Amino acid sequence: MQLRGVLIFSFMALCAITLKAQVNNTGNLNIAGSVFISSSFTNTSTASYQNNGDLYLDGDFINSQAAMVEGTGTTRFRGSVLQHIGGTQPSFFHNVYVDNAAGAQMDTNLSIGGAISPVTGSLYFNNHALTMGGMMNSAYTNIAAFNVTPLSDLVINGPAGSGNNLYFDILGNTLHNLTVSGGATGKLGNALNITPGSKFGTVVVDGDFNAAGFLTLKSDAAGTARVGKSSGIIRDTAIVERYIPPRRAWRFLSVPFSGSNQTIRDAWQEGVNNTDPNLDYANNKNPHPGFGTHITGNNNTALGYDYNTTINPSIKVWSPSINGWDPAEPVTISDRIADFNAYCIFVRGSRAVDLARATSALADPTVLRIKGVLNQTGPEAPKDYNGVPGNIVLVGNPYASTINISNIINSSGGIVKDKFWVWDPKMSGNYGAGAYVSYTDGVMAPESTPSFPDADSALMVQSGQAFMVELDGSSSTASMNFTEDDKDSAQSNVFGIQAGGISFPVVYTNLMIPSDSNLTLIDGVGAGFNDGFSENIDAKDAAKQWNFNENIALARKNNFLAIELRPMPVATDTLFFKLYLKQQQPYTLQIFSRKASGVMQAWLVDKYLNVQKEINLSDVSLYNFTPNSDTNSYRSRFMLVFKPPAKDSSIFRPPTERPADFQAITIFPNPATIGEKVVLVFGNMEKGSYEAIIYSLGGQQLMDQKIEYTGGRGIFTLNLPSSMTSGIYDLRLVNKDAVIKTIKLVIVSK
Repeated sequence: MQLRGVLIFSFMALCAITLKAQVNNTGNLNIAGSVFISSSFTNTSTASYQNNGDLYLDGDFINSQAAMVEGTGTTRFRGSVLQHIGGTQPSFFHNVYVDNAAGAQMDTNLSIGGAISPVTGSLYFNNHALTMGGMMNSAYTNIAAFNVTPLSDLVINGPAGSGNNLYFDILGNTLHNLTVSGGATGKLGNALNITPGSKFGTVVVDGDFNAAGFLTLKSDAAGTARVGKSSGIIRDTAIVERYIPPRRAWRFLSVPFSGSNQTIRDAWQEGVNNTDPNLDYANNKNPHPGFGTHITGNNNTALGYDYNTTINPSIKVWSPSINGWDPAEPVTISDRIADFNAYCIFVRGSRAVDLARATSALADPTVLRIKGVLNQTGPEAPKDYNGVPGNIVLVGNPYASTINISNIINSSGGIVKDKFWVWDPKMSGNYGAGAYVSYTDGVMAPESTPSFPDADSALMVQSGQAFMVELDGSSSTASMNFTEDDKDSAQSNVFGIQAGGISFPVVYTNLMIPSDSNLTLIDGVGAGFNDGFSENIDAKDAAKQWNFNENIALARKNNFLAIELRPMPVATDTLFFKLYLKQQQPYTLQIFSRKASGVMQAWLVDKYLNVQKEINLSDVSLYNFTPNSDTNSYRSRFMLVFKPPAKDSSIFRPPTERPADFQAITIFPNPATIGEKVVLVFGNMEKGSYEAIIYSLGGQQLMDQKIEYTGGRGIFTLNLPSSMTSGIYDLRLVNKDAVIKTIKLVIVSK
């Protein structure tokens, strides 16, 4: 049925019109009474439609009108099969009834300005956005009123909280974005999840939203849902998840709550702990597979600890007064999760891990979840951290969101600016439990590879992550100024930071373990050079935070440093290394630099073997050694000496001046990670065509890439084949059928 021209349906309350054929509106249609359509209704792009009465619809509502008017009437979906709300343009309704057991499905975005009455059936979002300007009709408590998807959005810009609660179908209760506009309200009536993954969801509340204990910010391997920049308040409790990949490692975890009644056991141990001293796997308590972890302590299971083969604690809290980990670990059965803003916890995996197998137990992924009242901007947010001046404090990210900590640290009071420490659980070694990463004044150590060019300046702490700062020498309180503006949507580097660009030379020394053809990073230090830095230890230097297992540090005047910032080197300036190792096995020192090539020269001195090796600061230098039971074979064995003295030196040979036309070929990063691109840098080479050919050590050719070099400084990206696995390869540079250089390229696993 075609409706053309101007049609106004206006009837008394007891009068109505019924249309059984499909209605196609191409003109002006104004409903002022009751209209029953037993088929579908369509607004074409040329139509004008306004409902100020009642439209009873048994079929689909299709709108292609760009300027559809909301009206003041009611649209009632009352069919017997799923009804669709579609078309090329969004639809605007006032009051909506869904009285169809099969439900109504949004095939386009939808705005409802008045009341929503979910009599029966669900409103299916179907990856689209619903904007609510009104409320849920309190006469209908339909616990499956909304069926949402991980790509659909809900925007509340009206008084939704004054009506019935928001209910979501248990089979469709994971939403992408939830937005509550300023002045708007809402309250949950049952579970609503905010989606994780690479397209993670965001909650933004500028109004007043009551989570009522039903809101969960989900987390998985690809991303974590978050609370974005908000000016309103989220009332009552919510659940915040943190996905942990399958790796036995320590982790710095934060608590983004102003308060929680959950104990540590209720939260991270899923409300149980193993009490069987025989460690019988059949008695392993794992009520929610895929969630929680074991927390061990002194094997007093009455305190909430899981029984283990040792009495080593797997949970620690920091004590600023002693500038170290408190020897008394939290009592998980009684201490509340919000009693401390941050923890160091050893995560073996989920509660499915077999503790009887000790360190040989296979790790699996898990999700740790905690429940409490989310921190908001204002007096609730934890800001003050007390300690002894000059000591370290452990600070938890107070928000369920990634934060950029550069501004926080530099605008806060009582702490040393532009310096912090985080724990990287991905660091390996003999024990694979992670290691500290230090940051000061743009320098990060360990630096995993000599990345080229410099990474963007982005200092991120993830949702659920804690970090350390240093109290300045005159203050016993760190006043951390966290604000909503510090939140960031980036999640590119979970539980890690990206190095900032630096403007001065830095020399890095990493402690590595060779394994087959790989080099695995254990720990590392860095030294930056600029005449604005002091020879003495000061606030710009980053103290060494000792890993729980193996360490390398810089020693200076009875101080141990992770990062030392010094003036530009003069004759015999020296970096002194201090190593703490636990194994008599091969190790490797990996030395490389940023911005130091051509500025300084360095020699690695091995005092134990009386060996001196010149370090090529434009490339990566490797030095292998094997300690023995004699501590002199590693503890203070190495030093790095800059700018050697006169030619008659009995220790060092004089530096050789390089001609102005010195030719150089370097590759960054090396080692490189599987799937990572590498950059080949030419300096003052002969112009012409080159080939970069990669061979396995068995002689198999894996890649052949053409390079056209026009002179000067040339930078070329090599796309490594996906078939390359971890190992050592020959990269040969060929020009005019002659091999001009062979570089050992090391590929390591992620």
